[in-house]
Amino acid sequence: MIRQSKKDAILELKNTGMSLRKIARTLKVSRNTITKILKDPDEAAPHRESRHEEHVPLIRDLFKECKGNAVR
Repeated sequence: MIRQSKKDAILELKNTGMSLRKIARTLKVSRNTITKILKDPDEAAPHRESRHEEHVPLIRDLFKECKGNAVR
């Protein structure tokens, strides 16, 4: 995930006429990432659901049943 400050820097450097390759070297970001940011600067990374969320109720029940003793 690229921070907004780095996205702003990429856009600013591109507006000054700097090449993609030079921006990539300067900011230590891949050229593909820079291309994606220049294509749609406001696009956010997709939010991923946690893989363990569906198991949380079972884990809590088992933890209560074991009275806090969660040793393997």
